[in-house]
Parts: sequence; structure tokens; C-alpha cells
Amino acid sequence: MGKILPEIQHNCCIKRYPDGGAEILACAAAVFRERGWEAADKWEAEPRAAAAEHPDVAGNLARAKRRARTMVRDYARANDFTHFVTLTLDASRVTNRYDIDACTRDIRVTLDNLVRRKGLQYVLVPEEHKDGAIHYHGFINAALPLVDSGTLSKGGGAPHKPRSARQREQWLAEGWNVVYNVPAWKFGFSTAIALYGERDAAIGYVCKYITKAQRKLGGRWYYSGGGLALPSMEYCDVDFEQLSAAEAEHRFAVDALGCEMVRCYVRRWDDEAAARFGAVPRQPE
Repeated sequence: MGKILPEIQHNCCIKRYPDGGAEILACAAAVFRERGWEAADKWEAEPRAAAAEHPDVAGNLARAKRRARTMVRDYARANDFTHFVTLTLDASRVTNRYDIDACTRDIRVTLDNLVRRKGLQYVLVPEEHKDGAIHYHGFINAALPLVDSGTLSKGGGAPHKPRSARQREQWLAEGWNVVYNVPAWKFGFSTAIALYGERDAAIGYVCKYITKAQRKLGGRWYYSGGGLALPSMEYCDVDFEQLSAAEAEHRFAVDALGCEMVRCYVRRWDDEAAARFGAVPRQPE
């Protein structure tokens, strides 16, 4: 049985995460279509041919990065990651740390083995230094043994080694975090810091390396593995101006759609939050 367009097309998409939080993406127009329904004119080829004739290189790059950041955010929020990690490549432990393709092949073999044998789940974003060397930032679950490095970090800053046991206890009491090493990472130096409380800052830190990248490193914007979950999705209609007024700093224009959008994250999506934005979810997936 068919539906008319207004019944399947909405101006808001809600991604719901296991912790009860939700990411809301709303548009001034009804651009979100419920999955499983297709437009009758979807086979029209002329716009696609015109796009191929005049490729928008910069726009395509921006959209690819935006999709990659979205996936990293979704993975980070929808899975039980326990630690933020930084993984480096030591020149003495890899054939050529400037050859990202060769390094990626070796690293993927090791990570795939850890997924199968240890139950590792991960999402990693590569960063390229000015000299061309590579290292990775991302998240892992609690599958791998960790070793106390003897250093502490505060607010995501560089690790520091306490001068004494007394100073270590003082720093811990002040909110510093233990920095661990990951012995299973055989390719260089590693650090791991437990994820506490809200993850937005850590997620934003990892995603910024996608934003600043000029190209895919090893053929991907990010690397992931371990059967990761994705958030569930709902579609609804919201009062766009009401939502936009509440989340003005997250409002942006999408030229391809010819309209404005708002993105925000709420820590608890419930009836009260839905009422605040004038939203009534219609179609869970």
C-alpha cells in the first residue's frame, strides 16, 4: 500500500543512543524520507549527468568529511568504548612509517586478529604530521590489557610524571587521569585514558582530525572494527524556528538543499524534550 509524500517526508531526523541521548538534525524543509519508501521520479538521470560534467571537488570533499565525522560520532556514542587512545608508529617497528598504505596493511592484520581473538572494538582516525609520518586517535573497548605508564594527564593535556607517590595521589584527587599503555600495539608508542562522564569533548577532538585532513590516509577517513552498533533512527516534524532559537550556535546552511539546518545533541530524549522542540516521533526504525 502506498503513501503520499507528506506522510513519509519529515523535517527532522533523530538518532537515539543506548545511553538515552539523541542527536537531532532538523531542516527548514521536509527533506528526510522514511526508509523503505522511494520517490516516483528517483530514476531521473539528467541532474546526475550534469553533476558529473561539472564536478564540485571542494563540495564533494566537504560532504565526504561530514559523512565520516557523522559515522565516527555515531560509533563513539552507540558503543561501549572505555578508553581514548593515541597510537603512534615507531620507525624501528614498521618498514616505512611514511608509507601509509604499507602501514595500513600491517596494522589492519593486527587489529583484525585482536577483534577475532580478544573481542576488540575500535574506531581510529589517522593524523598526518607535517613531515608525513602518521599516528592515530580514537576509541577502544575494554578488551585489551592495559599497563599503567606511571604518568597522569589532566583535561586531555600531555602526560606528566609525578615526582613522588604523594604528588601522584594529590593529582588524582585533583581530577588528573591515569595514562595507560597498550601492550598489544606493537607498532610504536601508545597511550590510553579512561573515558569519564560526557564524551563530547573527546569525540570532537577525534573528529577534528577528519576536518583538518587534506586527503584520505590509507584510503579511509577513519578505521573501525569489531561489529560496531549504530544508533536507532526516528523521523518526525518539529517547529524549526523554535528548535533553531534554542540551538542557534548549531545552525548552518546547506546549499545543495537550499535551506538551513540545525544539529544538536540532547543527553536525554524523552517526552519533555520532544515537547520542548514541538516534536512527535512518528516512525521508529
